[in-house]
Amino acid sequence: MTSGTTEHEARDTPLDTTTDGPRSGRRSRGARRRRVAGIPLAVGLSGIGGLHLLWATGATWPYDDKDAFARHVTGTQYPPAPASAAVGVALVAGAYLALSTGGFARRIGPKRLHGLGIAGLTAVLLGRGLLGPLTHRGAASEYVRLDWRLYSPLCLVLGTLALAVATGYGLAGRGPAEPSTDADVRDSS
Repeated sequence: MTSGTTEHEARDTPLDTTTDGPRSGRRSRGARRRRVAGIPLAVGLSGIGGLHLLWATGATWPYDDKDAFARHVTGTQYPPAPASAAVGVALVAGAYLALSTGGFARRIGPKRLHGLGIAGLTAVLLGRGLLGPLTHRGAASEYVRLDWRLYSPLCLVLGTLALAVATGYGLAGRGPAEPSTDADVRDSS
């Protein structure tokens, strides 16, 4: 904690936000990258997570019945409620990681856990975007068309945003490597 800074102020300072030490007012490239990519990533993940939670209740929006939903959204059958709920919760948790890593929400838990979470989120989204079209065997043609035009490209966009957040967080050897405040030193363990 710097002189003249209360413990509360130091604790609420976003992670890795400066290049010239605490309170200099200059943001590092990594911090800017996290903030710029974190918001659209969180919005996208929250929206898609909310849809999955809605579907877990048995809703078929935007389709009229479960058969049409299955043909367009899953390609095979209407998903079980627990599976939709699990995906929804995971996506909302990913949105929280994007916000907390970008400094928009308070980080809960160790910094290393957040780094692993963002890395895992990045891998899942990019993997789904790249490998999703390879899993079309037996899927309805409506799903295949939507997967090529919407689902896989959306996963690639979200995965790229997650990669920007992850690399701005100091993963992959780029971005800030050291905490920027004494509070971050205490929080990083």
